[in-house]
Amino acid sequence: RVLRRSPEMIRLEGATGAFALIDELDSDLMLQVLSHLHVPQHVALVGAVNRRLHDLTASDMLWSELCKRRWHNRLEESVWIEQARATASREKHGHWREHFALREHEITAQYPVFQMGGRLRLGIPTGLHFFEPRYRRLVQTAMARDRRFVFAVSSPSVGSIAYVCELHTVTIYEDGRADVNALPVAECQLHFSEYENISPVHPPLLWSMVEILPLPSADLLAHVKRAQCSLTAQIGHQAWPPMSWELAFGGVADAGGEGGEEEENGNGDDEPGQDGAGAGVGGVGAN
Repeated sequence: RVLRRSPEMIRLEGATGAFALIDELDSDLMLQVLSHLHVPQHVALVGAVNRRLHDLTASDMLWSELCKRRWHNRLEESVWIEQARATASREKHGHWREHFALREHEITAQYPVFQMGGRLRLGIPTGLHFFEPRYRRLVQTAMARDRRFVFAVSSPSVGSIAYVCELHTVTIYEDGRADVNALPVAECQLHFSEYENISPVHPPLLWSMVEILPLPSADLLAHVKRAQCSLTAQIGHQAWPPMSWELAFGGVADAGGEGGEEEENGNGDDEPGQDGAGAGVGGVGAN
């Protein structure tokens, strides 16, 4: 009698042959192949196949390459690599994988969002005057953390691209209004958002979970770093251009005045601030 093999048996034999072939491959070659997996979940799936792949996917040699690729052209790239290398000699096996996971919490993080139409350029600072309660809260929160917030030039939505900005040369007045230089240091993609209530009569502050994207080139990375150094050197000095503060949508604000919760539109009428209201834009890199 002829024993007929089912499709399931044929697939199982093929898979078994493939696993046998994998076992015959050189470890260095396998690590090179695995280093092209950019998603940690995919690495984990490969590691669940057999013991040899499990050991390979836990290798520091593999995760060091994954780290360097993931961190490439990011502002923190050199610092993160130096810190990982500095601790490599005294930590247990799997050290680079732990650093990868640690930095993912910095690459994907939650930030307060400021929305105003306009055009930003990476590495070019923009002067802003924040006066709405939600944006006063934004400045307070950013200054207490890492000086960063998200600047959305269009309506924030899942998947949209915005800018991660740093606060520089910050002046905060007694009532919470603030003059700042906002430096766009990277683009980011918005994942999801939630609101923080400020008061029953004021608009809430939007918070978004974002993934910070790498800069598109080494030249632009160097340009942004130079801008950071230049603004850091100006701390304690007045950096505003000799011009009046101009509110979004055409109104004029007095930096020494009360600020208020209203703005003047192009027709000369006062109207409540909408999304994008609550901040003026100065002439430092603004277009």
